[in-house]
Amino acid sequence: METRVVASAAKPVELSAAPTTVKLAPAAKARAGRRLYLVVRGLRVDQDPGVLYHVYFGRKLVGSINFYGVPPAAGPDRVYYSFDVPKDAGSVVTIVPEAPVAAGAKASIAHLELVEE
Repeated sequence: METRVVASAAKPVELSAAPTTVKLAPAAKARAGRRLYLVVRGLRVDQDPGVLYHVYFGRKLVGSINFYGVPPAAGPDRVYYSFDVPKDAGSVVTIVPEAPVAAGAKASIAHLELVEE
């Protein structure tokens, strides 16, 4: 089945100790009858933040990501997550650390995309 990007973040997403909100820019209109997935790929870390990050699509919790064991030089597709999302949830993604982030942590996401399949 064909996979197609319908929205994406304009640039890499830098995570911090505070919630990070990203509005996805539309790339194409979603087609009826297709499932939507939020794809988080290209996790990068200079220092492990030591926490889980909860991922919300709209107001709905769709899952969690972590940086445990992600090597500093990980390739863009080496570490990724995919979450099933409802079509009517909008286009805002919020990523919230579940606990205090380790001092000096620097974590980012290279690609944040909404895809249909």
